[in-house]
Amino acid sequence: EILRYEGDDSKFRTLIRESSRLIMDDIQSRGFDKAFIYVDEIQKEPLVFDAVKLAFDKTGSSFIVSGSNPAFLRTMANDRLQRRARVVPQFPFSLREIMTHEGMIQNDRSDNFFELLTNKQPIADFKISKHKVHEGMAPIIKRYLIIGGLPQAWLAANENAAMVAVRLVAERGITETYQTTIGVDDEIRLFLASRNSQEFTYKSLQQSLR
Repeated sequence: EILRYEGDDSKFRTLIRESSRLIMDDIQSRGFDKAFIYVDEIQKEPLVFDAVKLAFDKTGSSFIVSGSNPAFLRTMANDRLQRRARVVPQFPFSLREIMTHEGMIQNDRSDNFFELLTNKQPIADFKISKHKVHEGMAPIIKRYLIIGGLPQAWLAANENAAMVAVRLVAERGITETYQTTIGVDDEIRLFLASRNSQEFTYKSLQQSLR
């Protein structure tokens, strides 16, 4: 059975802070012997690691945790999960990968340089290959220069949707990438939600949250 949780969900983060048994209790309350646990945007709440570890140890469940801060994941996974997980970095598509996928890159004989250095090929016999540019390359290169290699953007239906994907990634978790203030951020959100029908000043906000 698959259980999916979102680190973007402030309610989930609040419950995790209250009890590291949350995921394990969820598995047992559903009557599962074990489950496959998937938690996205895990950098939003480090205590999720403890909940995942507890569920892994007590129920034998498997898990994947993912997020958009590789340095955080690498450090916290090693620290909190203690050899229970393997870090698999995923990078944006490179232009060469996209061209290879589209079948537009021909053999450029780049390995010949090594052969020349090791005297496996006489320099007198070396011929520089003539590159042929596929006519379909131009629009791909243009699109790549605009939207980059972000998978969500590259696989979007159109350029407008691609730019929305780029914006969402840029906006998601900027604060958490550079400082661990997600707990304070949640307090502010909850405070604003409770005061959404009342007037308040920045002074009162600062006094409440310090």
